[in-house]
Amino acid sequence: MPLPDFIIIGAAKSGTTSLQEYLSQHPETYFPSRKEPNYFALANMKLPRPGTVSPEVMQALLYGQSITDFDHYKSIFDSADNDQKVGEASVRYLYFPEASQRIKESIPDVKLAVMLRDPVSRLYSHYCMNKQYQLEPLSLLDAIKAEPERIAKDFGWDWHYTGLGMYAKQLKRYYELFPEEQIKVLLYDDFVETPVETTQEICEFVGVSSDFTPEMSKRGKMAYRGNNQTLDRWLHWPSKSRHAFQRVFPGRVTRPVLHHLREWNSAPVPKLNQETREIIGSHFIDDLKELSDLLDRELPWHY
Repeated sequence: MPLPDFIIIGAAKSGTTSLQEYLSQHPETYFPSRKEPNYFALANMKLPRPGTVSPEVMQALLYGQSITDFDHYKSIFDSADNDQKVGEASVRYLYFPEASQRIKESIPDVKLAVMLRDPVSRLYSHYCMNKQYQLEPLSLLDAIKAEPERIAKDFGWDWHYTGLGMYAKQLKRYYELFPEEQIKVLLYDDFVETPVETTQEICEFVGVSSDFTPEMSKRGKMAYRGNNQTLDRWLHWPSKSRHAFQRVFPGRVTRPVLHHLREWNSAPVPKLNQETREIIGSHFIDDLKELSDLLDRELPWHY
């Protein structure tokens, strides 16, 4: 029974969905259909964690793909061919302190890919996604102020806005456990500017042919603002009427209807103004200096 040869471990809201999509097109790789199993972060944990909405909603929106049992986790790779490199992507692994040790104990030779994004942009994208799914009742700066109190109440990581962007602390755990040649750190900026070359770089790192150009027209998950909050909640939260609609009519009918409703109800999120960007950026100044030293490279993010 195979286990991953490589894992994309983070960071959240940093292009990992797109990277996984591109790598999954490679004939020499295998990804399970279950995305973000999160096993090494959530092993043997009772789900869902506390948060701002009901446990039913959190389970549906945040934990639906998560696996906490090792035998179940191993089973999702059963369909891989013997000559394929097996991968998975769970961005919780970078942040959760226990994940690095669990990975080391289970698959010590695994390759670990990391994609890092400007922590302010990452935080804002994360916040907008929470607002999109109506998981965040507070304004942006108030949500950041509430973070320590929420963490003290054991809120799940989905409300750890600044914590998730402290990359140096998170990466150090992996460098302490794994040899440097098993860790590949990329920047989201490079991925956006040269997506083909960056994907090929990861291919070479995980041990598959880099003579490969993925089809890249499909975008990863994008945050949006719902024009009608009631409709948006019906589309995404657990809903008896939506489930009944999906049971009564075949997928060829329901899928395009729901897709068009989501498109019609979606508006772009507002841009983050410079003053707010600088306020948020002040949280990350020390960590970015540490990260620059850790990676031995100048970073393009300055506040």
